[in-house]
Amino acid sequence: MTSHIAILHKETASDFGASFPDFPGCVAAGSALEEARAMAGEALALHMDGMIEDGAAPPPLRRWTR
Repeated sequence: MTSHIAILHKETASDFGASFPDFPGCVAAGSALEEARAMAGEALALHMDGMIEDGAAPPPLRRWTR
């Protein structure tokens, strides 16, 4: 299974948000953290489907180091 880095964030008086540094413009939101996580997975899948349709290459995978 391939994994991509997602940033989950929450501002005061707003929903939870999710974005993917390697996929500019791919964002999602949800009123609860778990909803935002689920929506992020759906958003990334749709974004990647669009890239494939357009013939665009996915970005290279990054290694997570601590």
